Amino acid sequence: GGADNIQLISPTAYTKQIVVALFEAAKNGLKLPLVHNGEGEESMLALKLLDGLVDMYIPDVKFIRPETAERIGLSRHYPLRMKEASVEMYRQCGPLRRPSDSVEIVGVEGLLVRHLLMPEGVEEAALIFAFLNDIDNSFPLHIMTQYQPLHAAGDIPGIDRHLTEEELQAAVKAVRKHRMTHVYMS
Repeated sequence: GGADNIQLISPTAYTKQIVVALFEAAKNGLKLPLVHNGEGEESMLALKLLDGLVDMYIPDVKFIRPETAERIGLSRHYPLRMKEASVEMYRQCGPLRRPSDSVEIVGVEGLLVRHLLMPEGVEEAALIFAFLNDIDNSFPLHIMTQYQPLHAAGDIPGIDRHLTEEELQAAVKAVRKHRMTHVYMS
């Protein structure tokens, strides 16, 4: 029984309260690993408050070009914030790793990046791979390929469809070009 870890999902707006709660919980014996699952653009202030508290970061790295972020409805500042946050998360936790005697995901520490591959998004993905490769080419990356053109996306030319087999193959080629060694596509 019991929990294996505590997962914080998109918690940035509550970082200060979370830090206070973790301090109180630790005083009362809490020892569970903390997993931070965020949007990939957490503020540097929030990340500094979490330094030493988070065991594993799982950010979504969405876009690297300002014009692409803006076209999809994000701030054109998203890429800059994402880059800063990714580097800081890596500094805090390093690459994804698990104890050598463990085959379970429990006990894993480090940084695992997720990227949702989108239609017409292979060039964007390749730029993201290059950025991550500059941090560490053994960077663990989960490329999500299950994009669905839901809601308003169905009305935006270019993202109003599913991925093609050619796009999937081009993403694999980009991964190989950047010599990424720990990549999972699903």
